[in-house]
Amino acid sequence: MTQARGIDMSLFTPRSIAVVGASSNPTRFTGRIVPSLLRHGFPGAIYPVNPNREEIAGQRCYPSVQDLPDSVDCVIYGLGPGNVLDTLDGLASKGVKLMFCGAAGFAETGEAEGIALQQAMADKARGLGIRVLGPNCIGFANFHDHIGAAAAAAMEWPDIPAGDVGVSSQSGGLAFASIIYCGLTEGVGFSHMISTGNEADLDAIECAEALIDDPHTNSIALVIEAVRNPAAFLAFLDRAGRVGKPVTILKTGRSSLGKVMAQSHTGALAGSSDLFDMVARRYGVALAKDIDDLFRLSSMFARLRRAGKLASYSNPGAHCASFCLSGGHVGLMADHGTFAGLTFPTPPAGADALFSEAVDFPLRAQNPLDTTAQVVGGDAFWGRCTEIFAGFDDVQVVIPSLTVAQSYKGPLDDLGRIARERDEIVIACWPGGSFDKGDYALLDAYNLPYFPMPHQAAAGVAALDAWCRVWNTGGPAQLEVVNGNSLPEVRAALLEAAGRGETIVSERSMKTHQETCCSR
Repeated sequence: MTQARGIDMSLFTPRSIAVVGASSNPTRFTGRIVPSLLRHGFPGAIYPVNPNREEIAGQRCYPSVQDLPDSVDCVIYGLGPGNVLDTLDGLASKGVKLMFCGAAGFAETGEAEGIALQQAMADKARGLGIRVLGPNCIGFANFHDHIGAAAAAAMEWPDIPAGDVGVSSQSGGLAFASIIYCGLTEGVGFSHMISTGNEADLDAIECAEALIDDPHTNSIALVIEAVRNPAAFLAFLDRAGRVGKPVTILKTGRSSLGKVMAQSHTGALAGSSDLFDMVARRYGVALAKDIDDLFRLSSMFARLRRAGKLASYSNPGAHCASFCLSGGHVGLMADHGTFAGLTFPTPPAGADALFSEAVDFPLRAQNPLDTTAQVVGGDAFWGRCTEIFAGFDDVQVVIPSLTVAQSYKGPLDDLGRIARERDEIVIACWPGGSFDKGDYALLDAYNLPYFPMPHQAAAGVAALDAWCRVWNTGGPAQLEVVNGNSLPEVRAALLEAAGRGETIVSERSMKTHQETCCSR
């Protein structure tokens, strides 16, 4: 049993942090926390707790939690699991709001002792009014408020820029090892990154829901192994959609083997993949296939929301245009766009003359358009062709495939200007990229979504289209039938299971529910 749901982001904006079991050894978990807090400019008080040290990283040490000042907002627990209950006893009068438990050895072991200890920790914390993050998690980071409370190598990245993609992840490794590093290398900035581990109390969905109200977050990336509370999950997706914050989800445990791995990782049961997909379609959720999908799709949504363009169209995937100087790239975009369900309208009468003038040689208008390599050396054609396509009545999304430019700054400047001045959406497909990493920062500055490959760009537009078809047309459809199950029936089954205290709806129980409904 978890605490009553409903938190706000102030939980992750502590004014003071105590590190229980703080170490002076920077290779250890608790040896990384204090340096990370200092490196990211934590503005509050830091209290290392270690009876064998007078100071760590220039911060005065305290021999025990009982010796801490009267008020401490957050406690980071890094001792072994056997000391956690005594530590909580010592925090009874300290006003602690959040305890991040990085220790392992709890329910993820699958052993009765670890499961019981995790429950005892959650119960005791609940009695003290303390929310628990973890156990078995890496921590959290609030980049706008300079709080790097995570023992992760990626947090050693110098001067991490604050962005507007909020990440809530059951897996600390995916969040703090891969998503953050890969995202930062491509100019994607994050507002918050929260890992929840075993979820003795706070879970990834509850933390993601708090991100809905965070003014610095424009899109939400969620990494989950299991939906423990189906009703809360549906409520989160509905509220996020209604306030215009798209949700992208990377779900592990979708295969039979993945389910086994998920349970051994955090003790979570992964549930039905088909049912999960059905719910995602209803709420316009983008389902990422892998790590790169997650941060690029989330970044696309964040940049378009930042630019005020998410509410512009109800079916943008049916109104696409694309072009490149490489016929091979044009062919790939045509293929992958078709596979993703996109439509490329035929250019209107008079388009031949427009494009021929733009490239300064005769050109037959098509969509997608092959400008041919004759344009090489004249980088202004990227902007000119984008603007022509954007001017067609039946085009809402333009996808230039950037290749072979003397310098990409000029084309990016042009695309950014067009995206700013026009209602149409510009999404850059950039196979190859640039040697100048500053170009990725230009993409973010201009609110230009970016995908490196044609299949990713096509999938990105399809994800945008799925969100727009739900949330720009009044919300989730009243009825949709997939594989014989209507979504109201699925919702009813989920809510019934939640009422019985179940966190997983099996295929067998879903069939039983369907047979019961059909026999009425």
